[in-house]
Amino acid sequence: MLCVRNREFLFTILIAICAAPSLVVSQVQTVEPAGRILELTDVEQIQFINASLEQELPDRRADQMAILVINRSSTTLPLIEQKIREALNQQPPPNRFIDTAADLIAYAGDERSLYAIAKLIAIDDTRFSRLIGRALTHSSNWRNPFTLSYRALEIGDEAFADKTMVWVETALTSKLMQQRWAAAMLDRYGVVPSETQWAKDPISSRLKDGASDDLRISILSLAEAAQMKRLKR
Repeated sequence: MLCVRNREFLFTILIAICAAPSLVVSQVQTVEPAGRILELTDVEQIQFINASLEQELPDRRADQMAILVINRSSTTLPLIEQKIREALNQQPPPNRFIDTAADLIAYAGDERSLYAIAKLIAIDDTRFSRLIGRALTHSSNWRNPFTLSYRALEIGDEAFADKTMVWVETALTSKLMQQRWAAAMLDRYGVVPSETQWAKDPISSRLKDGASDDLRISILSLAEAAQMKRLKR
């Protein structure tokens, strides 16, 4: 009798499941493996991004979103920025989601990241200005952060430039970062910068109290060494 009752109970559950398939789908969601997210079509990637944002960036989608932010920033960042704008208008605003989404924008560490950050700063400078330094720091993982610093200074906003220079001043205490600035200058000018180019350079001309002679000599020497290596290739 107990066995029959159990079978009847199981049959009842199966009927309920079949009658509500949407419930099962919502409970068991498949998430594309992180390594395959770039294999999806553009439409599928957009669907994944929008779904992740609607779910307020759950942890199980973190790796995939990070990969998309780095490799598909032109698609991903505008969607994140728009969702942040919408979230800021909610009462009360979902602060954890807003901060996580904003950090994702900074994680891209590219020009699109800077432009998106500039737009967010226009909404709330106090909340989002921290992202400038984070974007420049993250950029060092993917590209030369000083090349990005030049782009930041070209945005044309003095407050944005000031925040950029705070990061630059701190970074230049590192010999490695001096090497990277020297490489960025070599890329920018095509040669070791002349005295005139140094004096007018957007970064060196903004350094607090002017660039020291020691720093100038170091950077130009590093640029010369980098140029020699390139010529030998």
